[in-house]
Amino acid sequence: MLARQRYSTAPTYVYRFDYDSRDGNAIRNILCGRDVQGTCHGDDLCYLFYALFSHKPTKDSKEYEITRTMVDIWTSFAANSDPNCDMLEDLIFEPVTHDVGDIKCLNISEKIELVELSGMDQIKVWSQFYAPEKL
Repeated sequence: MLARQRYSTAPTYVYRFDYDSRDGNAIRNILCGRDVQGTCHGDDLCYLFYALFSHKPTKDSKEYEITRTMVDIWTSFAANSDPNCDMLEDLIFEPVTHDVGDIKCLNISEKIELVELSGMDQIKVWSQFYAPEKL
């Protein structure tokens, strides 16, 4: 991500999937069990693609709303190279700027909002292991 921030000429969008659902986060449920809270890497895919282990949400559930939002974001990005869509309403999902520093991301949780990307301190530590010219 830091390399794209520094060198890419195409817009780069970052989202953080943070929606915690007892039934909808199938990857977490498989790897950690239903009693564990939080999200696992890949849980967002459970809201985009239906699989044998996926939970089918009811139309009046928050999981269904999150699914619709995720599909709308990805469809808009695929069609227009821009993830802004009807489900985001007045929120403007901005691409990462070329200014090296903190990065804003779309946090997808109970509330969908733009936030500072958490873990930047760890990302910066890891990036020290790689010379900029190798990125």
